[in-house]
Amino acid sequence: ICGFYYSTKQDVTSDDRVCYATNKSYSSFYCILKGLEDSTTYYAKAFTINATGTIYGEEFSFTTPTPPRVKTLSVSEATTTSFNVEIELSSLGNTESSTVDYLGVLYSSTNSIPPYNSNYYVSASKMTKGKHTIEITDLKPNTTYWVRAYVKNSSSSGAYGEVLEIRTKSAPTVTSNELTIIDINSIKLSAKVTSSGTCNVTERGFCYGTTTNPNITSSMTLPCGTGLGTFEYVLSELILGTTYYIRPYAIDDEGSIVYGEEMVYNTLELPVVETGTINRLNLSSVICSSTITASENAVSVTERGICYSTSPEPTIDDNIVKNGSGLGSFSCKLTELVYGTTYYVRAYAKHEYGIIYGDEKSFELTEPKSNKLYFVNTPEWNTVYAYIW
Repeated sequence: ICGFYYSTKQDVTSDDRVCYATNKSYSSFYCILKGLEDSTTYYAKAFTINATGTIYGEEFSFTTPTPPRVKTLSVSEATTTSFNVEIELSSLGNTESSTVDYLGVLYSSTNSIPPYNSNYYVSASKMTKGKHTIEITDLKPNTTYWVRAYVKNSSSSGAYGEVLEIRTKSAPTVTSNELTIIDINSIKLSAKVTSSGTCNVTERGFCYGTTTNPNITSSMTLPCGTGLGTFEYVLSELILGTTYYIRPYAIDDEGSIVYGEEMVYNTLELPVVETGTINRLNLSSVICSSTITASENAVSVTERGICYSTSPEPTIDDNIVKNGSGLGSFSCKLTELVYGTTYYVRAYAKHEYGIIYGDEKSFELTEPKSNKLYFVNTPEWNTVYAYIW
């Protein structure tokens, strides 16, 4: 058996504290002494016990290092998401030429004695003696935090200041109420500031963009006054076929920003209307075929057909021939047309928010100039016409 007896007093004996060696050899052994006090002189004596008795080595002494000293002086200037902590580094440790590796503040909202954790440690700007003010940010509103100063150098396990307590202020509360479609590219937004917390609401509104979680820094903002209550905004000139992300926000007089729940709106797309071919049906009639196509997110076609006139750019206020609703191909018969007259034709599609027109085409019916007999088969109406051209 071998090891060391040790004490804070001279003339160490076997009645003092003992540490047994974990390695045993004929030439040397060692022990790791734990639980020693800082800045304390210890006396130690090696020993070995064999069949003939106990043999002691010469008594020697050593002094444990002096750790740096730090105080937690105060916490102040709490906002909804931050506060300041003042600390003081009163001693650097063993000698005034020593340096510290860590100097800052530990904080926690769950542990009343904050342990060291790199995720909840904020460093001072300088590792020097004296007073330091450190700002703790990105905190939760209306939450109690415990803080204490922390310092460590290479020869110590770290030293702590007193634990102080502080509570962040309550933030405003903003809720997303409603999103109402006005027309194909306009919506009305509605939200409400239900509480101002412990501060005053100096600005409220909406922020929006085409990426999730919009904010007032990197997204478009729509300010809507101040204070409590409901606020609205009509957002127009939206791009068709686009997904928009919208959040209401409120800013208090200390600069804290809170957001409501995100609203998502997919703007609708318009169908594509194509005016197709025009074929003569008989002496005073033609048949015009057209097509309407659209994506899954397009508005519904409630009415479709052909509009025509003797003037360019005909509309549904001119002559129209209807042919149902929805997507797909369709044909319309234009009758009682006049020889020698130029007609302008466009397919159209009605939807909830307006009308879409296809491209314009024109034609002119000429008078018959021969006695030749022509037959035209029109499968759509199961009719065969015979006439002179």
